[in-house]
Amino acid sequence: MSTSRARDIADIDQELSVADSPTFAGLTVGLNNYPSDGALGNRNLIVNSAMQVAQRGTSFTFTSTSGYTLDRWKVDTGASGAVAVTQEAFTLGQTDVPDEPKNYMRVTLTGLPTDPKIIQPVEGVRTLAGQTCTLSFWAKADSAKTINEGGFFGQQFGAGGSSPVYTNMGAWSVTTSWQKITITTTLPSISGKTIGSGDNLEVRLDPNNDENVVLDIANVQLEVGNTATPFEHHSYAQELALCQRYYHRTDTITSAPYKRMWNSTGGVAAMQVSYDYPVTMRSAPTLEVYGDVTDGAQLLLGAAGTFTAKHGFTVFTNVPNAGFLDYHYHKADAEL
Repeated sequence: MSTSRARDIADIDQELSVADSPTFAGLTVGLNNYPSDGALGNRNLIVNSAMQVAQRGTSFTFTSTSGYTLDRWKVDTGASGAVAVTQEAFTLGQTDVPDEPKNYMRVTLTGLPTDPKIIQPVEGVRTLAGQTCTLSFWAKADSAKTINEGGFFGQQFGAGGSSPVYTNMGAWSVTTSWQKITITTTLPSISGKTIGSGDNLEVRLDPNNDENVVLDIANVQLEVGNTATPFEHHSYAQELALCQRYYHRTDTITSAPYKRMWNSTGGVAAMQVSYDYPVTMRSAPTLEVYGDVTDGAQLLLGAAGTFTAKHGFTVFTNVPNAGFLDYHYHKADAEL
């Protein structure tokens, strides 16, 4: 390389030094705002944010109690009233909620629930602690109204940990048409706190107390920063794997067993059913395994012993000579 050519390159390098590199307050592509630092992917901390996965079913009703519904989503009526949750489908080609989503969640409150809540616990109370974050979602209702209490971010320190700390989201309003709701806040630091088991960041929407309402919710996103970026889409396979960390079940088999094991030992024997979960679960789950012995009535297996761990289970059941054990299905729950 000539001396003059080398000098030219050195001059260019000096002009484009890191110290002189341009900085951006934000990045806009096609009218969509994206973060200028951090990851462009894996921004959304909500699991099953598009309401696609429904391992437990697609319709639920709770009266004066609480429970899980669509994967990772929990509802609570408070001391009285009822709540029904269904997985609904968008009309093909609708444009009210962008990017052609498939599903949304409908929450129907009746009987004037005293303290209704829609909850997703995000694993780990360290999540977003001391940081500014933005929650965004699409919503509509059967009538226009202001959700006065709005909801809370609850820093739950788990069993044996510090008392929870709640940050109010503030009021938000809905109409009978889909609209995007955006809530930005800064969560408290957890300095000096004690973390126990099962800690999480509870993301909670609080419909109005003592009021009946039909509330539809879609495309929920929680992310770092003060801007609601475009909704991050996951395939069904990706979302299912994320959900199976907390809950997993196999399909209920009624016409034929999923697995059959014969006893030909000449006496009563403890037959074994083993299963490896598709993903490692959050903790050793609460487990229910169903089957039958020699085509008898379906029963909860495990009379002779059960071993369960985050990666799978083994169940032993006593079977008479020349009989067989049929495994039908199981439910494994490691929710927060």
